[in-house]
Amino acid sequence: MLNLFLLTCIIVFIIDISGFVDEIVKRIYDKYIKVGDYHTLLPKLKPFTCSLCSTFWIGLIYLLITSQFNILMIGYVCLLAFLTPIIGDIFILVKDALNKIINLIYKLID
Repeated sequence: MLNLFLLTCIIVFIIDISGFVDEIVKRIYDKYIKVGDYHTLLPKLKPFTCSLCSTFWIGLIYLLITSQFNILMIGYVCLLAFLTPIIGDIFILVKDALNKIINLIYKLID
């Protein structure tokens, strides 16, 4: 179960936080399509540009590979997929809290 949670965190970071997927889609769009705005292509690539979708499908594949495919684990994967926006917000909250702590330490040093 912990592996699925860590897998979800990695997916959320790559898709939602880092901007890696958007950059790759933009480069492919600019190189090969060059018509209109690349944002119109993002919804068509939903399994790859959506952390919820990616978590669900990759989680199911993980369950199949590890022979843990049962109703309880499918429910857990669905819960993790549902919580992907919250996990992304927690990442940002932790980053902001650490920045605040660093700023307080700098003020104490000065």
